[in-house]
Amino acid sequence: VVTVLLMTEIRSLADVEAVLLLGVSLAVAAVPEGLPAILSLVLAIGVQRMASRSAIVKKLSSVETLGSVTVICSDKTGTLTLNRMQVQSHDTLGGPLAPLQTACLLCNDAQRMEDGTWVGDPTETALADWAWQAGLDPQVMNERLPRQREWPFDSDRKRMSTLHGRDSGWIAFTKGAPESVLPRCTLQWGAQGPVPLDATQVLALAQGLAAQGMRVMAVAQQEGHGAHPDLGADAFEQGLTLLGLVALIDPPRPEAAAAVAECLAAGIRPVMITGDH
Repeated sequence: VVTVLLMTEIRSLADVEAVLLLGVSLAVAAVPEGLPAILSLVLAIGVQRMASRSAIVKKLSSVETLGSVTVICSDKTGTLTLNRMQVQSHDTLGGPLAPLQTACLLCNDAQRMEDGTWVGDPTETALADWAWQAGLDPQVMNERLPRQREWPFDSDRKRMSTLHGRDSGWIAFTKGAPESVLPRCTLQWGAQGPVPLDATQVLALAQGLAAQGMRVMAVAQQEGHGAHPDLGADAFEQGLTLLGLVALIDPPRPEAAAAVAECLAAGIRPVMITGDH
């Protein structure tokens, strides 16, 4: 603006040179040489202070967005929990415990490493470790009842079955969601051996465990003499004898409760998203 005003007073070439020199001087003065360094230093200090509070922001607009959050939807497994399933409870329905644990160990694809750790699906590693802690050795059991066939778990069937050979014939184990396994059972293991299945009672037990936040597995078996039938999964998994229910839990992370409390204190509603029952 000053340059424009001075230009109206130009009377000679010398005046033009003076005006241009003044304009350049004003432009340089408007942006001090030390400003970029000072700005970088101030921003670095700010980032350092925020980092001490476990927060680093690259775009300031994201802070505004975060300040407007009213709901946080969080995954459960591995986020709010440790993703390390463990057996929390079981119910043999009055029958012996050994057949239930044997089925959990053999109808299972988890493998125990030399260092004592288990490799495999978290639910299967929990079931296998539970049987191991009870004194069942996977190698010994697999030699005694070698696996001959497997019908793997899938999201439609919601169950898995394995067939094992033995001297007198064969034995098969099935584990899966109670609502999938129970309709295929006709008997349940009692104190004196197999008795007619009380599906209503067993389903109520399963729902009670699930209401406590546990993942419930129904475990069953069937056995026969001679050669085993060469059938598909649906045809083979019939007339089962229920061995019991096993309930597992994925322990929450120690910091999860504090994180949820902070959300609530900030007026944010936390929502847990899970594929569990």
